[in-house]
Amino acid sequence: MDGGVQAQLLAELLARYALLRERGNAAMTTGLIHAIIQKIREELANLDQSEEVEQITKHFHNTLQHIKNRMECPDPEGLGYEGLVLS
Repeated sequence: MDGGVQAQLLAELLARYALLRERGNAAMTTGLIHAIIQKIREELANLDQSEEVEQITKHFHNTLQHIKNRMECPDPEGLGYEGLVLS
């Protein structure tokens, strides 16, 4: 599979998993989310810069920012991100 396509799919998967976790799905563990984040970083590091890669990177960073915001202000009715390290 093309690296750009894989990075794009993983970025979308991360966004969906984060949403599912926030809605209470405990199967979306912080370990799983962390593994996806690491895989996206690996894929993006191996891609040549292009407009497509910039869009994927922006989507990825927006999702990370959303997760950071939820870590700072968790929803009391959803699952948080305790133990997740984003750096």
